[in-house]
Amino acid sequence: MNALDGRVAVVTGASRGIGAGIAIRLAAEGAKVAVVARTLKSEESAGGASLERTVEQIEKGGGRGIPIVADLLDARSVARIVPEVERSLGPVDVLINNAGIAVYRPIDELTSDHLRRLMDLNYLTPVELAKAVIPGMRERRRGWIVNISSVVAGHAGTPPYDNLAPLFKVGWHYGATKAALERFTTGLASELYADGIAVNALLPVAGVRTAGFDQVMGQVTRRPNLLEPAEQMAEAALALACGDPAVLTGRIVTSAAILTELGVAVRTLDGSSLLDGAES
Repeated sequence: MNALDGRVAVVTGASRGIGAGIAIRLAAEGAKVAVVARTLKSEESAGGASLERTVEQIEKGGGRGIPIVADLLDARSVARIVPEVERSLGPVDVLINNAGIAVYRPIDELTSDHLRRLMDLNYLTPVELAKAVIPGMRERRRGWIVNISSVVAGHAGTPPYDNLAPLFKVGWHYGATKAALERFTTGLASELYADGIAVNALLPVAGVRTAGFDQVMGQVTRRPNLLEPAEQMAEAALALACGDPAVLTGRIVTSAAILTELGVAVRTLDGSSLLDGAES
């Protein structure tokens, strides 16, 4: 029996990178997964990233996935996501708020539009999606919400690569939205504790090695100690998506820390074997 058999999951920002990896890993553990992003077909996106591609990888592993095309910066588009998932797959058990946007500009180059987009996608959209799934989770007295945060939220101090990546020095406003997401996480976890709903924030140790990350963070990718594989974030998200809500909730935790705490080894996205170099 798989850890998520019979459960329905929603993963935003799932056409590529961390989101796609998490979606594939959850599906490998039996979840029916709705993958959400703006791009349905590969030809619409540079590099071939798309919801179709993520669903293909899920189905290749024997899982079930459906694409939900939505603009997460549009309130009406966000409002239809959960009802559409419920019609197609059933009530949502797991919500992974992964989609996000970063703007790396000094303060005098930030526009009001930049700030609105950052706050809307990185904070307000996760709040609205949580509000949409909570009634059903309360009714079933079970649910798991995982908000993907970042080390630049600041709770862990200055990122270790601060001196290496000038972009991060002007990315504090992105970090501010992630800090808001983390405060939302701990507050909501307290509010929903009695309902059996776990709410946690997960962040990478530093950078996650994805195609998009390589394009904008070349300075960091030359330092392997400041990177982690996407599989590690996917494994940590899975651990948080099936943990005991009475014990594992209200946490702001790095992928490495939670896996070490739980004694979980990193597996390949299809779950078939340990990732090269992972300890059993």
